[in-house]
Amino acid sequence: MLGWDEVIDLPKYKEDRARQRDETESYLANIQEKLRSKGVETQTLVRYNTHVVKEILTTAERINADILAMASHGHGAAARTFYGSVAVGVLSQIDRPLLLIRSRRVE
Repeated sequence: MLGWDEVIDLPKYKEDRARQRDETESYLANIQEKLRSKGVETQTLVRYNTHVVKEILTTAERINADILAMASHGHGAAARTFYGSVAVGVLSQIDRPLLLIRSRRVE
């Protein structure tokens, strides 16, 4: 999402995306290490796709995931009161166990 700017600062956009990717990979590596230290086998993937639900479902099937764990922010309309729209989309179509964890809002 590029935001509301009419003129895109492409170098800044690329820099922001790279920073976000690095932060995401670092965050996931930290969680993965904590889980592995407790004997939980994990695999993390960072993918970019405008069809988020489809990407999650396709990847879960491709790697034959035993379970999917997702954090849910719970933003959105009344129909998504307890889960976010991505979580609802995955929940309604997933063919394997799904662990949804309600995120706490950090301000």
